[in-house]
Amino acid sequence: MIQLLSNIKITDNSGVLLGKTIKILKPKNAKIGNIGDLILISSQVQAMNSGIKTGTIFKAIIVRTKTNEKHLTNSLKWDENAAVLVKLSPKGDEFIPIGTRIKSPISSSLKFKRGYQKIISLAKTYV
Repeated sequence: MIQLLSNIKITDNSGVLLGKTIKILKPKNAKIGNIGDLILISSQVQAMNSGIKTGTIFKAIIVRTKTNEKHLTNSLKWDENAAVLVKLSPKGDEFIPIGTRIKSPISSSLKFKRGYQKIISLAKTYV
């Protein structure tokens, strides 16, 4: 569960390493974000020579949370909160990642939602 002002790790190679949650965009009027939700983040820590300034605002999709994630037969708990920076496609139905690689595993619950196919194809593993 991601709340406002939560620190969140960015798992792609876009140049941002750590961000702070500003707002949860989808679902609308939500207080807590879960896996697959669209959030607005502010960059806090960047990679060297990335050209991104502190405080730049991005949209991101949550791919991991610390809370228990219940599947049909088992539950899964991650060590950290993580997200992938995205931009919306011109049609508005697909999320396009800003980075070209996703460094760490993502949750497999994204496979069953619409609009996340490009994020899943970039990830090396999903659990």
